[in-house]
Amino acid sequence: MPIISFQRFKKTMLVSIIFCLLNFASANQKLPLVLNTWGFLEANQVAWQVLHESGKSSLDALVEGVSACEDKQCDGTVGYGGSPDEYGETTLDSLIMDGSNMNMGAVAGLRQIKDAIRSARFVLEHTDHSLLVGDAASNFAEMMGLRRQSLTTPASKAMWIKWRQNKCQPNFWVNVVPNAKQQCGPYQPQSNWLIESLNAQRLKYEISEKNHDTIGMIVISQDGQIYAGTSTNGAKYKIPGRVGDSPIPGAGAYADNEVGAAVATGDGDIMMRFLPSLLAVEALRLGETTEYAAINSMKRIARYYSDFSGALLVADRWGNYSAACVGMKKFPYSIAQGSGEPFLGIRIKNPNKYNMNNYHRSSVCSSKASCSDINNGVNDRTLETKKEHMGTKTPIYISSCFKEKVEEFRFLIRSKSSKFCHLEAGRLDIEIKFSDNRSGVIGASARGLTECNETRLKRVLFAHK
Repeated sequence: MPIISFQRFKKTMLVSIIFCLLNFASANQKLPLVLNTWGFLEANQVAWQVLHESGKSSLDALVEGVSACEDKQCDGTVGYGGSPDEYGETTLDSLIMDGSNMNMGAVAGLRQIKDAIRSARFVLEHTDHSLLVGDAASNFAEMMGLRRQSLTTPASKAMWIKWRQNKCQPNFWVNVVPNAKQQCGPYQPQSNWLIESLNAQRLKYEISEKNHDTIGMIVISQDGQIYAGTSTNGAKYKIPGRVGDSPIPGAGAYADNEVGAAVATGDGDIMMRFLPSLLAVEALRLGETTEYAAINSMKRIARYYSDFSGALLVADRWGNYSAACVGMKKFPYSIAQGSGEPFLGIRIKNPNKYNMNNYHRSSVCSSKASCSDINNGVNDRTLETKKEHMGTKTPIYISSCFKEKVEEFRFLIRSKSSKFCHLEAGRLDIEIKFSDNRSGVIGASARGLTECNETRLKRVLFAHK
């Protein structure tokens, strides 16, 4: 084994520390972060004030932000007084996940308790369980000090009456008698139905700005503590007892301090079959960008269900974030980040309209780029890294939305291994410096970068005109 001089060791460590500091500084420009589904700016602002201005924990911020949405009913799509089931009752589901230890607390089918997210927090902090359901969950919440009250409002009652008058259309029954497409129940199993007819008969669950039932929120503190959570009143006119994706870890939400988090909204009966939030977080763990993680998770579902509607928000531990949607014309989301105020994110177009097969390991110039930017930018301009920089030739795609003159590319290496430079499936980021001192970050997968040394560390700093 070769002997390394102390001076050379100090020099190598200094270079490593400098790169770590550059990486840390770049990341912290984007933290703290509050990111939530839909245009619920008020909920985002409440969470932001708790986290950024009051200096409380990311858990406090998440609970207060989502609770504000539950209390305000967020356009009538979240909380009490919405989405009555077949009996006319509103029930709630909620989840909180702690990214530091994979702990979680959730409730499902919660009856007569308005504070779903607070109930989930009680499960998280005061039990060894992960999920409580139904009347027993309500009893638990009441024991913890929450008040029982009716979740039915005049609006939800009128909605249910109108549905009954319309012969209970739409509903979620298939292969029953009497024909569920023509009249209300009660129903019994049909004896001569065909298995092949199941998907064809399935109710198309349309998701839009005014027709959904969920808030999903990701909160990342300045020091990198990640929490993800959801709250929902479920699908309208659902069969009583139905539980959607929102309280299911990996489906409605998932968080891991090591890599990031994701939250989902949409057709929960389908989404829970694919665990899109978990898929996205695991993609981040493999070194993929947030854009790739979000879109690939949605593509997985759309491959099996062409009429599926849903969306996903993904954030990595450094504060980069992206969204993807399927079966929707647009998907607004709310962001507060760094030292900025909450603002409404872009309305992403339906990626089904684009050939997303070309997306693999491509990057976009901004976390706020549209799906069309993602697709059209792939072949716009391509830089191929030289072997001396990465040990392999890996294409890095620069989207067409980089219209300004790039002064410098600086590679910031992220490593999870004990050796700073040893990455077998790590992530390589490119920090872009513009002439007006603004900066943006895009990501690219880095594979084959192994055993890099001090010389190579110096080489990764280079200028490009």
